Amino acid sequence: MIKTGIIGGASKAAGELIKILINHPDVTLKWVSSHELDGERIDMVHRRLTGETSLAFASSPDLGRTDVVIVCDAAEAQRLLVGELPGEMRIINLVPQFTLEGRYWVYGLSECNRKFMVRECDSVDCPSPAAMAISLAVLPMARNLMVNSDIVVHAPACDATSVAREVGYAITNLQTSFSSKINIVEQAQPAGRGLVVKAYIETGVAIDVLRKLYDDYYDDHNFVTVVDFEPTVDDVAHTNKCLLHMEREGGKLVVTAVIDAVLKGGIGNAVHCLNLLFGLYERTGLKL
Repeated sequence: MIKTGIIGGASKAAGELIKILINHPDVTLKWVSSHELDGERIDMVHRRLTGETSLAFASSPDLGRTDVVIVCDAAEAQRLLVGELPGEMRIINLVPQFTLEGRYWVYGLSECNRKFMVRECDSVDCPSPAAMAISLAVLPMARNLMVNSDIVVHAPACDATSVAREVGYAITNLQTSFSSKINIVEQAQPAGRGLVVKAYIETGVAIDVLRKLYDDYYDDHNFVTVVDFEPTVDDVAHTNKCLLHMEREGGKLVVTAVIDAVLKGGIGNAVHCLNLLFGLYERTGLKL
């Protein structure tokens, strides 16, 4: 069993992560940290877990008995991950404010960097939700060296500069010649956990050819599916799925990507990365 700890367990997202991990067949959740809630039962904070766990929050957990930690709070991580860490302990980071020197970090976009997580790295830096959705919309084009002009993306409010930097990094992993701009245009969306983006990419290639490129790219990835209907947030809510829809608009390919921002855009992807780090089937603990 993979001995797992969560750094910063008070948030709602962390509560959902705890729910996944206590039901994961290959994980033992050893501890959940919170300096402010030290000693308080987890199910008194995350009431949906009532009757599911008897764990209490710990201010100073034992890192030495941990195979992997998932970081959900930057301040907690800076407090706990100091000095010499256990040599075999892996780190999966979900917060942009946290960094740690001396680790081999891989960008945790599984659909792009899966082999590095399986073979080489000890730490994973997970994408932001918006960067996850946008990257999945454009990766097959980058793999085929077809992103050769500026990309326009309609997306909900986000740190556009940071998200564009993340997406550019993902693209150049596959298309080193990429040097164009990623222009993110804010588009209002209903409140909730769903996230919808539309990426506009210039290309003269026929839509049926492009569809085959996308189907081939995601054929062996478990959580991304290209569909023939316009997906909505209800189609992916409470799942680790991304649904993509493709259409032409003049000289551009328009790719709609829809994810659950909390799961595929966050904690679900963290569990996906955990599975890869430890050589498990990707869908373990994440099936419907």
